[in-house]
Amino acid sequence: MITMFDNGDTAIPCAYRLGKDRAPIDITGSSIRAQIRRKVTDPSPLVDLSTDNGAIVITDGAEGRFQITITADAVSAALGTSAALVDLLIDVVLTKPGGRPANLGRTRVAMYRGVTQ
Repeated sequence: MITMFDNGDTAIPCAYRLGKDRAPIDITGSSIRAQIRRKVTDPSPLVDLSTDNGAIVITDGAEGRFQITITADAVSAALGTSAALVDLLIDVVLTKPGGRPANLGRTRVAMYRGVTQ
């Protein structure tokens, strides 16, 4: 579960690794997308994150490292007038240059109004 608030950005460091030895996969030049939705079948995401829009940054391509940042403004917009949204979904899809998309995983997300304003 990833928890985020509307009073501060949430930075999530990630690493793409495979196999028993957890060897890093080179992601240099790849594009990465992630979307947060209430349900998989929702037509539009609450939050759309990608290397194209700058919300996902490859920090060390050779070591398979990247960071996803969900801004406080994005959380606030997703919350609307709600105090909290829980049991949301996010998954991350990576496409290597000239390759097919690979789903790197899915988890649950919770968004809350921050206490400190």
